[in-house]
Amino acid sequence: MLQTSCGPNFPAAILTVDRHAVNSEPMSIEGQLPEDLQGHIFILAAAGFVNSQPLAGTDRVLPSADGTPLISGDGMIFRLDFHKRGQTAEPGRVFMKTRIVGTPSYWADKAIFQKETYADLKFYCLGWARISQWVGIRNVVNTSWLSMKLPDEASHRLFVTFDAGRAYEIDPESLEVVTPLGWNKEWVHQIRLKLPFPLIMSSAHPYFDPRTNEVFTVNYTKSLKTIILSSFKYKISTFKEFVKTILDVLHWTISQLKRLIKWKGKFSWVVKKLIRTAISAYRIFRLSCRKPYLGNLVQLIRLGWQMLTEETKLQDVTYVVRWDGKGYLERWKLVNPDGTPVVIQQTLHHIGVTKDYIVLMETSLKMSLSQLIQFKNQKLDKLIREYLACPQSPDSNIYIIPRDRLVEGQRPATGDATDTEVLVQKLTIPREGFHFHVNYDNPDDRITLHAIHACGWDVGEWLRPTDTPLTDNPCPPIGMLINGMDINQMGRYEICGKTGQLTAEPRLTYCLDYTWAIGLYAYSNVKSGDTWLPPGKFENIYLNSYGAWQDLMPEFIDKLYADYPYREIPVEKVRQMTATGIPSSLCRLDVQQMEIVDGYQFPAGYFANSPQFVPRANGTGGSTDGYLTCTVNYNPDYNPDNDCLDGCDRLKAGKSEIWIFDASNLQGGPLCKLSHPHLSFAFTTHTTWLTEIAPRQEGLYCISIKQDHEEIVNKLALGFPKLQNKIKAFFAREVYSRFPQC
Repeated sequence: MLQTSCGPNFPAAILTVDRHAVNSEPMSIEGQLPEDLQGHIFILAAAGFVNSQPLAGTDRVLPSADGTPLISGDGMIFRLDFHKRGQTAEPGRVFMKTRIVGTPSYWADKAIFQKETYADLKFYCLGWARISQWVGIRNVVNTSWLSMKLPDEASHRLFVTFDAGRAYEIDPESLEVVTPLGWNKEWVHQIRLKLPFPLIMSSAHPYFDPRTNEVFTVNYTKSLKTIILSSFKYKISTFKEFVKTILDVLHWTISQLKRLIKWKGKFSWVVKKLIRTAISAYRIFRLSCRKPYLGNLVQLIRLGWQMLTEETKLQDVTYVVRWDGKGYLERWKLVNPDGTPVVIQQTLHHIGVTKDYIVLMETSLKMSLSQLIQFKNQKLDKLIREYLACPQSPDSNIYIIPRDRLVEGQRPATGDATDTEVLVQKLTIPREGFHFHVNYDNPDDRITLHAIHACGWDVGEWLRPTDTPLTDNPCPPIGMLINGMDINQMGRYEICGKTGQLTAEPRLTYCLDYTWAIGLYAYSNVKSGDTWLPPGKFENIYLNSYGAWQDLMPEFIDKLYADYPYREIPVEKVRQMTATGIPSSLCRLDVQQMEIVDGYQFPAGYFANSPQFVPRANGTGGSTDGYLTCTVNYNPDYNPDNDCLDGCDRLKAGKSEIWIFDASNLQGGPLCKLSHPHLSFAFTTHTTWLTEIAPRQEGLYCISIKQDHEEIVNKLALGFPKLQNKIKAFFAREVYSRFPQC
């Protein structure tokens, strides 16, 4: 058994969210706001769902009260305007504007929850996913950003992104959604359910190259075999091993059932329960409301049949996608040197682009059956998790694509059904990675890759109700990402783009104070005239460590990663250090020397996330000449002597703030802290920064939401004549009407 905590508890502030829209209101400033802090910061956060449990007596909700992971929720945008209210100068002040990202599936979810007439179309949370058997899968676009500006455009365009869905463009001024990136028909769907909102696997980090004015991203699908095999232990690679695992699961399940119904009155109780259930079901179907129940049952059967028939047809296919910002998407199918398709077992969360190459890395963000199957019954949930939860792959597969091979690709929107194939070079390196960066310059075809290795840190797992109690925390952080099970490392790799081979010995580094659970990062772009460009050669990368927390270290995860193959810190020492607690932190990594040269550890009980570099106005444009901002959650009443005595009123006392540092002097501590009565976020994700904002320019790329969904909506309606008018009216009134007529 893990021991109770002797370090600080994780802040209860992470468990609450204020979803209310704020329209350019001034923020409170503690400390001195730098006069040369310029522009606009955009922060994304997962903000729960429309039906998240309210926190009594407040404007907040509890997004993970039902066990839903905190990282799953509607994307919420927080925009901070420095020395401005929108576009109007206001020296010495900061203004905040917030909005939920209003995608089509968001408006559908909201209407279904708020209006009783649509109740039978309800969405349900299943682990990371939120699904309606009638309208499909939510695209919450809560992860990252894509900023772009073409030469003939007056201002920057801004997209919000997600690993499991299309990106959506917003108006940077109003924060309203304008258009998806690509028509539905331009993307290959992972689950072919013939519902209006599909599951599309892409990257949360598409890349805009301002030097060539191209956007690159990916679209991939997994075969049923890949989905199943990757949902068990990564060691399972043969059909024989798979069958053995299935038999082990069945044997264990049967033995548990035998134990449950073994004695005396138990068997008769089960029989009586089944009889009563059958009688209740008969009575339900005799009621006047039996038709909706039958409709739901028929639809579930249809969806199950679709999944069985369609998913068996799915193939392992990976496309690199290119877009010019104006027309249809263009794509190429990726194949290995031996002619086999590139197979993605986990995700392509992050991609990189150099002058001559596109670099893909299969990232450690796993998406398997264990992330989609979650039960309210804790015994059942624990049982299923025991056999479906698997460690992330400990290695990273890297795929290198020559840009000069991307000449004329397939354009699915035009009816082109012929795949255009491109050969990749594949390299596998030890240690998993969640984020990485590449120098834009690749002299002599040498690619320099900077990897943030998530060693033994599984960002696909979250704290579940079955994991508690772990410590004496009165408000356990249910839904939060779990603790790292080894120290994270940063690696620099020199790779030959033509051969995919390493050209030098990798450089690795870590620090016990600063590299536990490296979540997010920041860096400075390079200024060229009035344009900010990705670095030709990285000098410094800022890293954000989540720290180590005893109440985020469940026994299940401890056991799952006990045999991590690239372990740096012995398991027992990891347990000891976690029990003591390691603070959340920011640090600066000099990637040329591969040394951490500056850093700041937050006070005990504080959690920091989502760093963003902001260049100093009229500065040199250097990689440290600016400011670093981050989000902070904490409880102001924290006291190491009586923290365990505080009740869950601490939820109401939780604070969310934005802290600002001098990027060249992190160890000097925060220069100022920003707050607002409605600034309450749970898990924040990525950020971006723009020098100026303006309303979106008219006449740009725009997809009609109605045209994009109408065909599939009509087909769905035809399948259910009694609901036909209701389904069509629902989309017309609650979805199509929310978007511009493109």
